[in-house]
Amino acid sequence: MLAERGVTVDASTIHRWVRKFRPEIQKRAQARHRSSRGPQWHADETYIRVGGRWRYLWRAVDQFDQLIDFRPTARRDAKAAGAFLRQARDTVRQYQPLTIITDRAHSYAKVIGGINDRLGPVDMIRHIDPSI
Repeated sequence: MLAERGVTVDASTIHRWVRKFRPEIQKRAQARHRSSRGPQWHADETYIRVGGRWRYLWRAVDQFDQLIDFRPTARRDAKAAGAFLRQARDTVRQYQPLTIITDRAHSYAKVIGGINDRLGPVDMIRHIDPSI
């Protein structure tokens, strides 16, 4: 957006901004949308460069495109997916998902299955993977 307006900014400056303002942006985003989160989540991950290192950015939004949570990790495995989903569910304790729609990452199926094993049959999370 800055380049469109003719402003040149060094990558290290953007990195400092991210480190400085991320907690405040996250706090405000979660506080504003806490009451309107829906029971259907869309979870995915992407590969981005942060501070000169490549990271996976895990992200979950509800059916209204409201951000639930995000988490950068170094790996894309079941342990990282579990940590992300645990963090997202802790963020919105009152609004647990009924359905989670994911991409082709096999780690989600394993993690959601583990969550469902701990929950009862009434509270089970339905997992939808469009690739299946």
